[in-house]
This record gives sequence, structure tokens and C-alpha cells, in this order.
Amino acid sequence: MTSQVRTRATFDSISPIDDSPIASFTVDSAESVARTVGLARRAQRTWAALPPRTRARHLRAWRHEIWSHRAEFIDLIHRENGKPADDALLEIVLTLEHIAWAEKQAPRLMRSRRVNPGVLLANYSAHVDKVALGVVGVIGPWNYPLYAPNSAIGSALAAGNCVVFKPSEYTPRWRLATFAPSMRPILLFRWAFCLW
Repeated sequence: MTSQVRTRATFDSISPIDDSPIASFTVDSAESVARTVGLARRAQRTWAALPPRTRARHLRAWRHEIWSHRAEFIDLIHRENGKPADDALLEIVLTLEHIAWAEKQAPRLMRSRRVNPGVLLANYSAHVDKVALGVVGVIGPWNYPLYAPNSAIGSALAAGNCVVFKPSEYTPRWRLATFAPSMRPILLFRWAFCLW
């Protein structure tokens, strides 16, 4: 009787500054990613059922925690991406501005509103309901590992969607660092992130 040992593929995150290894990561299989998306689909219903103002409070807490850990994020951006500290700080500030916009605008933008049905349907009433799409996939680039994905992630979460996030293979540590402890009750941490 032979037994097969299944090995999982890994890859290393290498610093562009001095080519030193930062960390090793396991590559998830297609089945693992499919399971993550399935979990995201189930979890999204709970998240979408929260009022927009409640989701905004989660985003606000997330924004505050990113800012409170900015020194760690600056160091991480510098080590994984090679950016100078001032550029890394600028990326953090831009990220926070986008999350703040989503946090503040979502309650208004997601509100149902009455609309005029037009002359032909004058004896009818109509309104527009805005609903979440469900699961949103976000792929992060290497050059703006915090700003680019979190602009999309913040807006998607504010609108009631679940997010499955795949960071760049050149800046994979963002899969662990992007989301603050305040978001952990609603996030499942994996190679791909999803709302929990």
C-alpha cells in the first residue's frame, strides 16, 4: 500500500531593496479558493442585512486602526514594495480618505428613493432600491498594495458586499496586514479574504 503525500506550492516574498526573503506563503488550490468564495456568499447575506450606518461604523473602526498602525504599515510598504517612508505614508493617507468617503457616503447612496415613473405611468408610483451585488473580487497590485485594493474594498463593504481579496504575489503580506482587528469579526483571513 502506497501513500501519496500532497505538497502544497509555496512562494517567497522578496524585498526589492536587498533581495532578502521577507516570508514564505502557501498557494491556495482552486478548490480552496472556491470554498472561500462559497463562505463569502453565505456570509454576505448577514453583512448586507446590517444597516448602512452600522457597516459605516465598522469601516470607521477599520480606518482608525489603520492609522494607529501606520508605522508598521510604512515599514511593510517599504520592505515589500521598496517605497520611501514618505511615499508609504502618502499611500496610507490616500487609503484612509477613500475609506472615509465610502463610510460617509454609503448611508446616503444606498438609501431607497422615489422616482417619477413618467407620463405613461402617471397613475403608478416607483422607487429605486439599491442592493448589494454579493461577492466582489478584488485583485491588489504590487505598486499600491494598500491604496488600490482598499479603495475598492471599502466601497464594496460599505455597499453591503462581501470581498474576496487576492493581493499581488509581490506584496503578499497585505493579505494579513490590510484588515485591522476591528474587522476580524466580519472577515475570514485566508489567501483570499472574505466577509465572515
